[in-house]
Amino acid sequence: NITFNVSLNDPNESNLIYQWKKDGVTQPGATASVYVTSFNAAGTHSVEAVVFNTASECEVTKSMDVEIMDVPEISSLTISADTACSGYEVLVQAATTGGAINDTVFYTWYRNGVELTGITADHFTEVLTATTDTIHYVYTVVATQPSAGCVSVAKSDTIIIVPAISVEIQGDPIICHGTQIELTANVNDYSLAGDLHYQWRLFNHNIG
Repeated sequence: NITFNVSLNDPNESNLIYQWKKDGVTQPGATASVYVTSFNAAGTHSVEAVVFNTASECEVTKSMDVEIMDVPEISSLTISADTACSGYEVLVQAATTGGAINDTVFYTWYRNGVELTGITADHFTEVLTATTDTIHYVYTVVATQPSAGCVSVAKSDTIIIVPAISVEIQGDPIICHGTQIELTANVNDYSLAGDLHYQWRLFNHNIG
């Protein structure tokens, strides 16, 4: 909302009647010295105050133009994966629509609510880690244009980082030629062990 005021040095101020107009249209009920309104569309708008003195029957009109800037909108926020292993280099990028024409858009980024200082472009990369527990990384972005000072509504997205897999192979390391061997792959400290798929290799060639 925007507040407009009329200030007059008039000894007969109690005899004054006010009427406000917006974009040439009389505003019902807007009959005080203070007028509060909002504008739904970007562009140049006019506000006009008509002041009438009932004692002298004199009338004065003052008007002003108001430039309403278009607010940028985050049209998309994408993360290069939904779920990844610890050590993954994530690409986070955003796109905007609207806003003031020919004005630069600056982005403010947050990871889990903490601002990533120094990053003002529409994309960036970083390496994410998780040691023992799965971590949800929530990225949030807002767009700002310096000429208008308008700030977009924030948009967020999430990537899940799981700890890297640690595997130990268990089995008899010494056997006789022609003897069958049984090996077991033990996965350590991994929260998604039930979702794993195994591929055995012998001399870097898939077997089984």
